[in-house]
Amino acid sequence: MLKSRLKNTEVLCFIEHWVKADYLNLIQIDQYKLVSHFSRNMYDHGGSCIYVKKGIRTKELNCFKGIGAEKEFEMSVIELVDYGCIIVCIYRSPDSNFWTFFKTLELTIQIAKVKRKKLLICGDWNPNFMLDNIRIQEIKNLLESHNLINIVRSPTRITPSSESLLDVIVTNKDNSELGVPVVDLGFSYHLVQVVKIKTVRGTRRNKIVLRRE
Repeated sequence: MLKSRLKNTEVLCFIEHWVKADYLNLIQIDQYKLVSHFSRNMYDHGGSCIYVKKGIRTKELNCFKGIGAEKEFEMSVIELVDYGCIIVCIYRSPDSNFWTFFKTLELTIQIAKVKRKKLLICGDWNPNFMLDNIRIQEIKNLLESHNLINIVRSPTRITPSSESLLDVIVTNKDNSELGVPVVDLGFSYHLVQVVKIKTVRGTRRNKIVLRRE
């Protein structure tokens, strides 16, 4: 897929990789480098990580250190230096405390906004965005207050008996009209989300971000 249909993909964001940190550093994806990752120590499974195509400059963001927590807020984060863009990949376990996650999400957005960069947040947060309940409303209100929006609008987990939208790609509202196709690669019970975002690097061009679980 990365050599054909998605050959222009420059950033790969994964959640629930299930891999310990020492082993994750040994996993190689051709033409990509592991830039940021979160792996569990106390519990099994979970995790998040971000790979970036070689040759693209990235920057470590120390301001986010210590924010992540197992199950509640498993975060990887990078800055694409030449594109003025911060990408955050978050996994939240469904058996964790939602309101702890919510407060940490709010803090993360506030820190990112201080950097005055374009912001893209993706991941599996585990409330179903096809429903209308207090959790979904609180998330939408938080995003609205920071001029952000979730642009995934199709189900990302489909079973014979149900459909749900558990995965998000959150970005600035000026990207609200972007389409986010979902793709079934056959490796996961969640579908892949693919998004092209406009950035600036000398001249304006499209970039592609791929996230899959």
